[in-house]
Amino acid sequence: MCLVPEKNTVQNLKVIVLDKAGNKSIKEVNNFTVSSNIFVRWYMNKPLFIGSLAIICFVILIIVLMYLKRNKITEN
Repeated sequence: MCLVPEKNTVQNLKVIVLDKAGNKSIKEVNNFTVSSNIFVRWYMNKPLFIGSLAIICFVILIIVLMYLKRNKITEN
């Protein structure tokens, strides 16, 4: 048995199986991450990462616009 080590980077795995009859099978698994760090898992999940950054930017934009609108009304 072989365990895949935890890393904060993308890993590739190649498994080669050979039975007693001499049959050989190869399986590759590419671009996966094994990490218990929640920030690494968030960053490596590109759709989640980009989507959450877009939402954060949108919320900041709304807050700035509301602030500007409120200050413009009180100035007049």
